[in-house]
Amino acid sequence: QDAAQGIISLLPKVHNSFSEVNIGCKGTASVNKLINTINDLFGSKIQTNLNYPVFEFDLSRYESLTNLTSPSLKHNLQKFGDEVDI
Repeated sequence: QDAAQGIISLLPKVHNSFSEVNIGCKGTASVNKLINTINDLFGSKIQTNLNYPVFEFDLSRYESLTNLTSPSLKHNLQKFGDEVDI
């Protein structure tokens, strides 16, 4: 839903452009961070012994074109949990 809303907000501004725009969550991310955040928010005990690389999307173009601030991964996961009543 968040990605769809982001794309809709971009269409009037980039419809004649072939330049990519990153849409994603603000801040650093990795599989390990995702698992740890899910464990913290929902009380799960998912374990991993692998160390996945950390990355971060450059969301500056998205934010400047839409005047929207990208939410954090934790915010989106909490919102998802609320919507599905976890």
